[in-house]
Amino acid sequence: MPLTAVVTSEVDAFWKAYADGVARLDAAFLVAQYRYPTHVTSDSGKVAVYVLANQSEWRRKLEDLFFSYRRMGVSSVATLAIKNEALSPLLVRSHVHWALKDAEEKLLYDYETTYTLGRFDNRFLITNSVVHNEIPHYRAETLAGGFAPRSLKL
Repeated sequence: MPLTAVVTSEVDAFWKAYADGVARLDAAFLVAQYRYPTHVTSDSGKVAVYVLANQSEWRRKLEDLFFSYRRMGVSSVATLAIKNEALSPLLVRSHVHWALKDAEEKLLYDYETTYTLGRFDNRFLITNSVVHNEIPHYRAETLAGGFAPRSLKL
């Protein structure tokens, strides 16, 4: 189903604001972009599914992740590509390719996440996310930096 011009504009604005929040490592802003409970699924050698009941649960996990990002020298996070697909008039699936870079703009690693956005009270919120391949990259980068990754389960 193609996105309408209005939905395309709203989804583009959502992802611009979200990407800016990720670039700032702003957990407080990011958790407000989700509908709760939310689901996060990841592949870390086995499939892990997390149900996060509220913003405080998700914020703790994001703050742990961002702590490790800072320790490994992440100074910028950017989107390399975003692909949106309308699932219905109220649901959009977005595939986002993220890049983490150091102060010299050297790529530390990139990864992909698929999100489902739902329209609630005339705004889009993330209802679930599937983190395809960040955890293996995250673990390798933290270990290469000489420190054990924080207990991150995504």
